[in-house]
Amino acid sequence: ATLAGARDATRRLRAQPGGLCCPVTVQIAAGVYELDETLRFEPRDGGTDACPVRYVAAPGAAPVISGGRRLTGWRETDHNGLRCWCVDLPEVAAGNWNFTRLYVNDAPRLRPRLPKAGFHRFTGLAGYPETGDRWCQGPDRAEFAAGEIRQWHNWQDVELVSYQLWFDTHHRFKAIDEAARTVQFYAKSLGSLKDERGEFARYFVENVFEALDTPGQWYLDRAAGRLCYLPLPDERLETTVIVAPRLSELLRLQGEAGERVGHLHFENLTFAHQQWELPLSCSGYIQAAWGVPGAIILEGAERCVFYGCTVTHVNGYGIEVLAGSTENVVAAGAIHDAGAGGVKIGHESCRYATVQGTALREDVALPALATTVADC
Repeated sequence: ATLAGARDATRRLRAQPGGLCCPVTVQIAAGVYELDETLRFEPRDGGTDACPVRYVAAPGAAPVISGGRRLTGWRETDHNGLRCWCVDLPEVAAGNWNFTRLYVNDAPRLRPRLPKAGFHRFTGLAGYPETGDRWCQGPDRAEFAAGEIRQWHNWQDVELVSYQLWFDTHHRFKAIDEAARTVQFYAKSLGSLKDERGEFARYFVENVFEALDTPGQWYLDRAAGRLCYLPLPDERLETTVIVAPRLSELLRLQGEAGERVGHLHFENLTFAHQQWELPLSCSGYIQAAWGVPGAIILEGAERCVFYGCTVTHVNGYGIEVLAGSTENVVAAGAIHDAGAGGVKIGHESCRYATVQGTALREDVALPALATTVADC
């Protein structure tokens, strides 16, 4: 009684004589369906114009398809005089799981940051030459005011977010010299780390264990495999649901060997809890977060429909439509609490993706994307 099980049962049904001519509807009952892996649909899973295959919420139900895991096994303790819930996660300690978002009773909670409000500003570029608008060639180091950056607990897991012009740059620390007040990043900055007035860019740091001091904040100690959460005053362990995202893709419609997957309809479903983060070698994207993937991906999909669906609590885009797909529809739905954007269509030319193993080139014949996004 899983979504993959329903898909496989549908495959068997449609493989029977006359099965391809029969429309199929899979009704999904109320509840949260935690995926062990990305839910994939191939050409054999699709339907036809006359006989689509539909995955729909059962009447009156609001099912959630989750790429996360509900965390259990909490113990209540104390952190600097505050109530604190802790849970040990062996997969995190083993290096097989990391997450940067946490959801408590369906609401996002924040990691501790410094400064608590507002921003710091860099004080210099540690000798890095002026780069102007040579995007993605900006400084891989900077100077800071005394005390603003330290070798905190697990400082390699601290994230620095800088605002320059219309874009944000995300950095992880390669080295910190508190005496010299300089920091080195793993990746070059997107821009020059100077704003429109010529001043050094604003920044804040996030995921600082020493700043964990406010109810509603949480901290994941990856080295120890321990998650700590400071509950709000009215939250109780026995009634609180805490979910951590795990999968980078929730749903993928995947064509194969020149054949598209088509006529799949998803109706009145919620897709939630995607984990994705920038690699160390990338500090972000200069426009539209074009390199950030979707929680739902259509590649080689044709005339598939997402109607009345919600995508929420994701680190990337909600839905991504890749070249090689055509005439798909996203309608009457909602996408919110997304880390990048709502719907991303045909950005392979920016990120050098491949379609069915062949690098995209101008001489590769692909159908018009012809995607409809309406009433979302």
